[in-house]
Amino acid sequence: MEIGEYAFQNSASLSSLKLPNNIKTINKDAFSNCKSVVNLTIGLTNISSNTVTGPMTYSNANLEYVSLPNCIAISGSTFQNCTKLSYVSAPLV
Repeated sequence: MEIGEYAFQNSASLSSLKLPNNIKTINKDAFSNCKSVVNLTIGLTNISSNTVTGPMTYSNANLEYVSLPNCIAISGSTFQNCTKLSYVSAPLV
C-alpha cells in the first residue's frame, strides 16, 4: 500500500497522522503544506527496510512531534521547513 504524490497536500483538516503498518511508500509531497498536522506516527513495525518517504513529504507542515520506526528510509528534504518540529523519536542505527 502507498500514499500517492500530493494525496493530502494543503489539507487543512488533518491534525494528527497515525499511518498503519502496511504502508510501503509515502510519495513526494503527500502531506506537504498540511498546516494543521502537529503529530506524526508511522507504525511500520512489521515490514521490510525498503519502506521510503519521498522528497518534501511533510514540507511546510506544522509538525511538532514525529515517531519513526526502525525500518524506514527518509529522502532528503522530507521535513523541509517544518520549523516547529521539536521532537523526533527514531531508533539508533
